[in-house]
Amino acid sequence: MRFFALSLALTTLAGPALAMEEKGSWAVDLEATPGQRLGFAYYVSDRFSLRPSLGGGYSSLNGAFANLGLDLRFELRPKKRVTPYAMAGLVYLHNRSSIDFGSGAPERISDPHAVRFGAGIGLRTRLTDRFSVFAEGRVTRMAFDDLASTTVNGRFPLELPTRFQAGFGFTFRLK
Repeated sequence: MRFFALSLALTTLAGPALAMEEKGSWAVDLEATPGQRLGFAYYVSDRFSLRPSLGGGYSSLNGAFANLGLDLRFELRPKKRVTPYAMAGLVYLHNRSSIDFGSGAPERISDPHAVRFGAGIGLRTRLTDRFSVFAEGRVTRMAFDDLASTTVNGRFPLELPTRFQAGFGFTFRLK
């Protein structure tokens, strides 16, 4: 029985996917990154998709934060079970307007809003006709001014202007 279950699982994973993304189809993305995101994908063509997303989280330094993003993804081998892709996008970030470092007096953040833009690459593997997993990495750059805190001693950045971000997630095709 175990041999049968293992054979069935390997056949399912090794076989080609029954359906592929096509123009006009929709998908839902759930991604684990430093700013977890829930997003949607709309396939403009077989290779290009627009992917709006909404995310948020909590850090011990910044507290609660939210982000709103938009990516454009280009899949190199859309009809294959495993496909590499390239992406470009931007994300709006909102952090709290003050931070408490434990001194009892919260420090004020001069501008809790920021925008990051970037590009990256990833790899998506289709497990069934509707369910895929992906892993990606991207380099992002802070647009405009850096997100900084203003203290009595001056300003210090809360985030690096340029950084690498890795993530993984799941995609569920709706149509």
